[in-house]
Amino acid sequence: MAKKKITIDKIDVKVSAVAIVSSEPLYRLCWLINQQLGWQLAESEKLNVINPAYNEMQGFFMFDWIEQETENHYYIIQNKGAQGIFDTTIKYVDYWLRIEGDADIANLCIKLKTVKEIQMIQPVDRKKFEKKSLVFKFPLIDNVAM
Repeated sequence: MAKKKITIDKIDVKVSAVAIVSSEPLYRLCWLINQQLGWQLAESEKLNVINPAYNEMQGFFMFDWIEQETENHYYIIQNKGAQGIFDTTIKYVDYWLRIEGDADIANLCIKLKTVKEIQMIQPVDRKKFEKKSLVFKFPLIDNVAM
């Protein structure tokens, strides 16, 4: 019997990231963003990642929302968990805002700066960090160990 190989074309989705520094807990930060920007971020399943340095599972809390008009998918991911750091490319980051889709990052950062509990917003250069950063991996689920 002949073997058949099924291939799936790579889906090309634009992934952007914004580094966020805030002393607020994740649930409160997301609530503040929802209030200020009219978003509907909601808690999703914990993101579990295998840390290659220690070969152990780490869990990070995450909120997400899909904007119906643009179909952009927004994630806010905890960067510092009880077991370590989710993405070590920029260690001082408290949270990552990951956007799948074609979003206006400059305009988004301006809107996020209106949330007074956010101390710093910094767009992240994909070309500089893409190869070693978990935030830019697509799909995000590929990073999850089941």
